[in-house]
Amino acid sequence: MNFSPAVAAARHFRMAGDVATVQPLGAGHIHDSFLVTAGPETGPVRYVLQRVNSAVLPDPATVAETVARVAAHQHRVLARAGCADAHRRALTVVEADDGRPFHLDAEGRHWRAFLHIGGARSHRRVESPALAAEVARVAARFLVEVAELPGRPPPEAIPGFRDFRARQAMLEEVAAADARGRRAECGAELDALRSLGFLVDELERAREAGLLPERVVHNDAKADNVLVDEVTGEGLCMVDLDTVASGTVLFDVGDLVRSATTTVAEDDADAPTVVRRDHLQAVVSAYLTTAGPLLGPGERALLPLAGPLMTYEAALRFLADHLAGDAYFRVARPGQNLDRARAQLRLLHALVDAREATAELVAGASAE
Repeated sequence: MNFSPAVAAARHFRMAGDVATVQPLGAGHIHDSFLVTAGPETGPVRYVLQRVNSAVLPDPATVAETVARVAAHQHRVLARAGCADAHRRALTVVEADDGRPFHLDAEGRHWRAFLHIGGARSHRRVESPALAAEVARVAARFLVEVAELPGRPPPEAIPGFRDFRARQAMLEEVAAADARGRRAECGAELDALRSLGFLVDELERAREAGLLPERVVHNDAKADNVLVDEVTGEGLCMVDLDTVASGTVLFDVGDLVRSATTTVAEDDADAPTVVRRDHLQAVVSAYLTTAGPLLGPGERALLPLAGPLMTYEAALRFLADHLAGDAYFRVARPGQNLDRARAQLRLLHALVDAREATAELVAGASAE
């Protein structure tokens, strides 16, 4: 990989000293990330530098401004609470040398930088109820923190990001076009998703009835968007704030349930898929303990829909991207997005079967 553009971009941010090293960081679905070390006399400071994928985020500048606005608000909330380690509880946006929360290079690429949160990591697989609880607690705390975000709700980074009807229509469109000749292998998955469209019907009826108030939500509150202390196991902060916008609490709870209640990998289409009740209980209890006072009775009653709904949407998106030629989610091998869709469908069926048990857990946690 050619690091020269990253090195050049890093030098345009207000870091604590000269750029010493730049190396690749992580393997996200969307952006290219780098770990930057700057060398002041007092010792090295590390930063996360990202090259934004403008094919996915059509207005990177507005997204960068939204992320900076949300992070700054979180820091104000933490300061009022007397938090001693706020730099680990919320992202710290690093300004570019012109004062903006991003840098636009000569090639028209958008870059942004954050203070690196040391001694923390995210988990693609949630292997214990304790970790499930920590992930849910951080996501719930985020909901509480942004509940009083001043000003207008943040705009959608991706227009129609949570428009489920549009997602359904897009799947049908790319399936009909079959530009890559992949539809023949996806017949069972298409039929399954069509048969599960009632989940979206339930959501829309609830919104029309006023049971799901619009809130500022993370909109991608999956487990691997939560940083956890590597030593203590304590949940620290939400990352990847690109998608923060208006939505419903079901969007965040659903992604938590989808990602934290099974240990099967997101693209493992063949492994037996079981919703682990101890993980589910941990997620529900921790989330409601932290954010419960904020939620109305309609929101609580609809929480059992959250996991199936967001797993359905994930399966829709993965299958549509596979049929379209892997235009959105990066793949490391042919057919990976189809495997992701199949894995989500297996989980979806398990979560639909677990709705009654989820309702019991919600009722129990609400009564505590």
